[in-house]
Amino acid sequence: MNHRVKPYIFLAASAILVGLVPMINQHDSFPLSPYPMFSNRRTTTELVDTAVFITESGSVFRLNPEIIAGTDEVILAAQTVSRSIANGTTAQLCAEITGRFDADTDGHIEIVTEVFDALNWYADDKSPISRTVHATCQDKS
Repeated sequence: MNHRVKPYIFLAASAILVGLVPMINQHDSFPLSPYPMFSNRRTTTELVDTAVFITESGSVFRLNPEIIAGTDEVILAAQTVSRSIANGTTAQLCAEITGRFDADTDGHIEIVTEVFDALNWYADDKSPISRTVHATCQDKS
């Protein structure tokens, strides 16, 4: 008597298990995950709260986390700007940034929310789809 499992039975059982596990397993686990970051479709647009320096000629320079929030942590700097927008304290944050920023040219600082198309960004089109200015303050120079 041959006790070997037929390959097609093994494949069928595997397919059934792979189909049932996500229904049974409602918490995030490897390799199957119902977590929305992995299971939902995503848009190509991304919203970014940040601070920028605008020269008199209109050129935009992105400020680094050290200037924005006094840290080298990108996420902390982004959260600082987002919280400031949510709390209505963008004028205060703008003044703090001005205190940390020393420009070689005349211009002003803006606290902004910009929306970018991620695919365009990586194709070297860095212009925002939309832009909302929450606060503006003059550079101290």
